[in-house]
Amino acid sequence: MAIKKPSVSGNNSLLQSVKAYPGADVFSDHNPLIAQFQLQLKKMQTSHKIDKLNIEMLKSEEIRDKLKQEINENLERNVSESQQNKENPEQQWQLIKTSLLGPRKK
Repeated sequence: MAIKKPSVSGNNSLLQSVKAYPGADVFSDHNPLIAQFQLQLKKMQTSHKIDKLNIEMLKSEEIRDKLKQEINENLERNVSESQQNKENPEQQWQLIKTSLLGPRKK
């Protein structure tokens, strides 16, 4: 099998050099190739920003108690609904998640 040596000339090439080592001790009919190349990674963009929780509001005991009460009510309602409907674990997790994160937006 013949391997065509890629062109390493030009500014746009990512390959910097390619070398074949026909005399290497690998006990095989194949010749190992060593290539040096430049890898350019693209910066990934996040699709959405995560809302941060305002923890400063929890220092007020009145707001903290109100939030606890709302979360407990939501959990009791959603857990009883999920047990009655016998939903799968993924749906149950989504209900618990909305129960915990729902009241924080108020």
